[in-house]
Amino acid sequence: MPATIGGLKDLQFMDLAYNRLEGPIPESFGDLTSLEVLNLSKNKISGSIPTSMEKLIYLRELNLSFNKLEGEIPSGGIFTNFTAESFMENELLCGLPNLQVQPCKLSKPRTEHKSRKKILLIVMVLPLSIALTIAITLALKSKLIECRKRSTELSNDSILSSQATLRRFSYLELLQATDNFAENNIIGGGGFGSVYGARLEDGMKIAIKVFHQQCASALKSFEAECEVLKNIRH
Repeated sequence: MPATIGGLKDLQFMDLAYNRLEGPIPESFGDLTSLEVLNLSKNKISGSIPTSMEKLIYLRELNLSFNKLEGEIPSGGIFTNFTAESFMENELLCGLPNLQVQPCKLSKPRTEHKSRKKILLIVMVLPLSIALTIAITLALKSKLIECRKRSTELSNDSILSSQATLRRFSYLELLQATDNFAENNIIGGGGFGSVYGARLEDGMKIAIKVFHQQCASALKSFEAECEVLKNIRH
């Protein structure tokens, strides 16, 4: 399908089912602003579904089934109106559970170029992260010693009073607050984990740190931070 197809701005109905079309859906499909019905089923179309198609506000019927599409199904715009029938028999598609496709992996690379870029970034960032971690660990240990000295000066009554104000959070509560730990809620990260910003139902703003279990030093970092946090009066 040629990219110039996006120039057909008055096109309302497109039915190209049961052909031998191959290759990706052009990004220019997002320019078919008058399109109401689109049927590309029973072809050999590959690649991802262009997010530019979210702009097709008049599109009421979509059929991309029985192709070789892959990647995440767009979830914005008119795609909120379509059901699993629009995407059947595309084994490599992923998305929301109601579309009856596999869930998307957050860190799944979409192209070989992006994959190589990420590997290069890891090679460059990892040594810096290790050096920074060592510096932070030394600073935390120093702060921990100081905090322990201060904690011995607190009376039992003040300790009990501070503990009474602590609040526990359930995993379900954190899961809902971060929208299943969605990537768009990440506000920071490092070599050992990511930090998610969230707002609870009662309006409280919180930050949630999730450690990468595959990193061998993550557990030690977690224990060191817990040791510091429990002795520091924020």
